[in-house]
Amino acid sequence: MYQGDLDDIEMYFMAAVKEIKKGIGSHYAEQEAMSKKVAEKMFNELTKGQDVQHPTITAKQLADAMLDSVSGMEGATPEALEQLRSGLLGILQSAAEQENAHEADE
Repeated sequence: MYQGDLDDIEMYFMAAVKEIKKGIGSHYAEQEAMSKKVAEKMFNELTKGQDVQHPTITAKQLADAMLDSVSGMEGATPEALEQLRSGLLGILQSAAEQENAHEADE
């Protein structure tokens, strides 16, 4: 007796899900392309004048490049940017230390 109603609900729900996926997919592709351009620009700026196969990029340089890319965003106050810089430096330095320890083990 209610099967018809359940089928209708399922049909409308699935149509809504498809529309949402379609919308997310189009925005995701745009965001991915923008992220790729930003990453390529940062890499080109950081490796300018260096051997691109073996560049020397410090954690500070990378953190500063990341901050430059977000400094114009709404809410990017000097305090927030400094907190982000501090956090990024901690993560990047920790990753470098782990990489160095891993290389030493080999």
